[in-house]
Amino acid sequence: MQAQTLSNLRGEIEFRRKLAELLICPDCLQQTQTEATLQIIAGGLRCPSCSANFPQVEGVQLLLPTDLFRALYPELAASS
Repeated sequence: MQAQTLSNLRGEIEFRRKLAELLICPDCLQQTQTEATLQIIAGGLRCPSCSANFPQVEGVQLLLPTDLFRALYPELAASS
């Protein structure tokens, strides 16, 4: 049972890593038209180019440009 759980965890980590390689920073795309690949961090994703953070809320990854995120989710933006 533990081997299967460990295998599932490794599979999930690999899936998240590959998915993060496909996602690009909406801030960099909007501001400089560059396609900066995101990095996985605790609680979400981060852009190594502009340092923008994109949180995961209730299991949903939010990939909104920072200005739109602040306008739509002011209570979350204040805590991040």
